[in-house]
Amino acid sequence: MKKMAGFAAAVFLGLMLTSCQGTQKAEQSGYKVFCRNAEATALREVQYEPEAEGGEKLVEELLSAMEGTFNRNDYQSVFPEGLTAAVSTLKDGRLTIDFNDAYKQMDDTREVLLRAAVVQTMTQITDVREVVFTVAGEALLNSENQAVGPMHASSFINSEGDSINAYQYEALPLYFGSRNGTSLTKQMRNVHYASDDSLEKLVVEQLIAGPAGSKLTAVVPSDTVVREIRTEGDLCTVNLSSEFNQAVAGSSVTPEVTVYAIVNSICESCEDITKVQIQVEGSSDVLLRDTLDLSQVFSCNSSFIREKDGENDTGSSDNGAVPSVGVDPNLTKEAQTESGT
Repeated sequence: MKKMAGFAAAVFLGLMLTSCQGTQKAEQSGYKVFCRNAEATALREVQYEPEAEGGEKLVEELLSAMEGTFNRNDYQSVFPEGLTAAVSTLKDGRLTIDFNDAYKQMDDTREVLLRAAVVQTMTQITDVREVVFTVAGEALLNSENQAVGPMHASSFINSEGDSINAYQYEALPLYFGSRNGTSLTKQMRNVHYASDDSLEKLVVEQLIAGPAGSKLTAVVPSDTVVREIRTEGDLCTVNLSSEFNQAVAGSSVTPEVTVYAIVNSICESCEDITKVQIQVEGSSDVLLRDTLDLSQVFSCNSSFIREKDGENDTGSSDNGAVPSVGVDPNLTKEAQTESGT
């Protein structure tokens, strides 16, 4: 099923994950069920104590709650009238939810709100790592006729603060390390983000968050903080916290692989950027892990990229295509196969 309008255009809404009871955050027990405000411009959350303990039973209970249990004047279900959802499969951490044809009638704003709400709600479940949408048994496609693919909680990025001017969608090419840490492999990732955040910053933050699945390894320490990112002409300067100069926990990636993961990811995602300068706490006069001189300016380098991986993130073999999460040409065939089309 192809969505009627493209998600590359800005969709005006605020994904402010605030409690429906005011500004107080929900208690840690139970689950948060995500709904929308009355204006259909923002997500809100309601604390929910389910009866089911896990698995498909819990998914079905949370879906039922989302479909209408919480309708009130100040917050409402993200499900428009007539839209229904059912669990297709839950296997190896991937939850597939099938919607009826009413899904096709939603406008972009409502559709993005629904996606974000369902994914944020379901990925709280221990058994659910990622969520795939189908419509009447067919893979959900974007405006470029490609399968949207698996979505994660991190696919929906919220701007800090109380206001969001615009909400945009990107399919990011991100590079992560091979198992032995000496080469890079591309992983595509669908991300919805506030347009008042720079794409360069989004790329680096997604690299810090790490790869989806277990086939690839992290390239940046997870406690690294982005101090500042600025772009002048074709040069992007990335200023990171001191944690960046530490070894990546559980990974043997070399300093060169770490640097070119950042450089290649930024240069491929941001077409006007061809060079990257990396700083640690504001200084480029640094030897990364006592090895790599950061005072130089780096350009995209394909010599570290591994052309073939042999497996994608779901563990199935492919034709040498790189592991993929989100919008990638290889996902269309994969998603159609999974949905039985």
